[in-house]
Amino acid sequence: MRTRCRGCCWDAKLAPSDKRTVERVMRFVMESNARHAKFAARLIACMRNAERLCEQLVDSIADNLADAEPETLVAHIAVLAQLALRAPDAFEQKSDVVTVFLVKQVLKSSSDEDEETVSGLDLSSI
Repeated sequence: MRTRCRGCCWDAKLAPSDKRTVERVMRFVMESNARHAKFAARLIACMRNAERLCEQLVDSIADNLADAEPETLVAHIAVLAQLALRAPDAFEQKSDVVTVFLVKQVLKSSSDEDEETVSGLDLSSI
């Protein structure tokens, strides 16, 4: 699996690898703070077990997209974006699920906006 970490001198041995730290970073990835989740995902993608960890994250997030609260959904999309950039092989496994969900959300929100626009128009003059 390919992982891309910024900087030409990144050494995966320097990333934290003890169990407690990895669990803590994984919790940051799964929380609703988009900024924390985004940067935690970047760190996960550079750790020693990045392949396995990134695959777990993509599986977990993709399986729960429909049930996520709005704030958590924003954070999870930020994580998926980082993993698509930094661990494309892990993201690719569930990219179809993620893409279908996001397209449905975009179409749903654009149809809601269209309905609001139409309901706000005065059509009596036509």
